[in-house]
Amino acid sequence: MNSNYQSRESKAVDAIKKAIPNSLKENMLPQSKGMFAEVFENNEVFPKHYLACAIDSVGTKVIIAEAMDKYGTIGIDCVAMSANDLATLGAVSPFLFMDCISCQSQIQEKAITGDIVKGISKGLEQCDASKILRNSIRINFGKGETASVDELLSSSKKGYGFELVGAMIGFIEKSKLKKQKVKAGDKIIAIKSSGAHSNGYTDLRHHLLKGDFETREEYKKRYKGRFSLDDKFDGSTIGKILLEPTKIYIQTMAKISKNFDVISH
Repeated sequence: MNSNYQSRESKAVDAIKKAIPNSLKENMLPQSKGMFAEVFENNEVFPKHYLACAIDSVGTKVIIAEAMDKYGTIGIDCVAMSANDLATLGAVSPFLFMDCISCQSQIQEKAITGDIVKGISKGLEQCDASKILRNSIRINFGKGETASVDELLSSSKKGYGFELVGAMIGFIEKSKLKKQKVKAGDKIIAIKSSGAHSNGYTDLRHHLLKGDFETREEYKKRYKGRFSLDDKFDGSTIGKILLEPTKIYIQTMAKISKNFDVISH
């Protein structure tokens, strides 16, 4: 991630924090400030559980989907970005997912929205931890939104630009959310990553690919790599590997939480 991007993001986040009054965060657990998922408490409605929430977009990985004309797995990434933030809490039970597809005309005209949502559904099927945690909390596909925003987006393929955002709400038993700080003697358990997931795809594309699919000159010149999406690699192609969906760690973390106390930071 380049320094200019980090500076812009830091300014944006600082401005957002200053714009939110403390009264709108009064039910948030102080310990969840700065964590991947924020945690809230309401003893009247949820006497035994905390409510955890996360939201994220797939980011520029959608550019790979557009370039390859393959939209069946990008929805899994949308689920994973929020689900994996919740998974950092350990024994979390996802309950509700909501999505927003902001897109240009061809995404709607060719019903590509259906392919995207099929991927979201597949991702949500991987978020059921009820059997592992022995509870009745199952994931639900909540209200979604599809917005026509031709004038707001662009794409290397005219009319195919889209932005994919998802938010997830889950529950965690109060006894399962550990409040202690990391101390001597604690163990770090590392889980092998399945790949690039959906993170850092802007830098990844610009340094790995030569951008021969990019038709917009102002963006084409940013590509410094030497590979094409259809170049062979490791029994597949670079494009297919880059489009592999993000692994969802909800069930893995639930299993770990049965034997270990998970401390989220």
